[in-house]
Amino acid sequence: MKKIINVILIVFSLTACAQNNRNDMGIEKRTDLIMEKVKKYDYEPMYRLKVASHLTYEILINDVPAAIRFSPNMGTIWYPINRVLLKEGNQNISIKVYPRYEDRNTQKDFLEIDYGFELTIEQTAWVNGSLEEPVNILNYQLPKNDENNVPIDYSSLNFYEINLSFETKTPYNLAGWTNGNEFSKKDSLSLKEKLSNIYNEIILDYKNKKISKILKREFNRDKEIAQYDYLSKNSLLKETNDFVKSFDEFEEEYEPLENYKLVFYGNNKIIGLVRTDTRFRGKSAFIGVSKDNLDRIVYSYYDLLFYSPKGSDSLEIIR
Repeated sequence: MKKIINVILIVFSLTACAQNNRNDMGIEKRTDLIMEKVKKYDYEPMYRLKVASHLTYEILINDVPAAIRFSPNMGTIWYPINRVLLKEGNQNISIKVYPRYEDRNTQKDFLEIDYGFELTIEQTAWVNGSLEEPVNILNYQLPKNDENNVPIDYSSLNFYEINLSFETKTPYNLAGWTNGNEFSKKDSLSLKEKLSNIYNEIILDYKNKKISKILKREFNRDKEIAQYDYLSKNSLLKETNDFVKSFDEFEEEYEPLENYKLVFYGNNKIIGLVRTDTRFRGKSAFIGVSKDNLDRIVYSYYDLLFYSPKGSDSLEIIR
């Protein structure tokens, strides 16, 4: 399961099964089933999004969240983005910039150009055991003037939005949510209720350490993760085993499912639940709470995005 711990925004997704009655399939067998579909390439590019700003933002690539940040703790942050790149070629990016936070609970009403916003998309890869020098394939800064060369008065704006595109050389071709049913926003109430029940079931499975169920629920997503992260069998085994151990190494409680809304992504082929309250704004509605070695509270944000395969009314995790 993907979880984002405290200020770390994105880590590789991990799915696991545990020993004894928590393991229906077996880690080794499950890994083999995943890896038999993973292709290896001579060059395996990784793409990452770099954002430098004290303003807050919501960035979608191909209409799927790549970076959402509403916090007083900003600065320069990198986000791996292969997860939202299904195939090579043209990729669309939507950028919304919002006012900064003065503190955890107070957001400014308007933008401030002095705090700036700079975005870069980088391409790199592991070559002969070393990470090659990143190549910038897209650079963007908040403009001082509009298309008519008239200065933009950011002090009167509560957000700024722009749509751009860039090219990638991703060698893989993933189905993702492409073959999913299109959700209708007129069904929002029933979809929210259905998805809320699924989230509560997942939270209960984590609370009761039902790893077998977690394993089954996330298998199809993990096949795509292994491909876009170019995982080796040993890497996948290590990630899986580390995740299993985490259930026994520390205790985690879970935030109640509250203060959330239904969101539509992927041209209405993806849905999820995100928090709306100031403290967790934009985060997944599935939040774990634990303590580190210094007895400090640590929040873990478990990303969950669902699609409905064509010919079915079921909801399955896809990211």
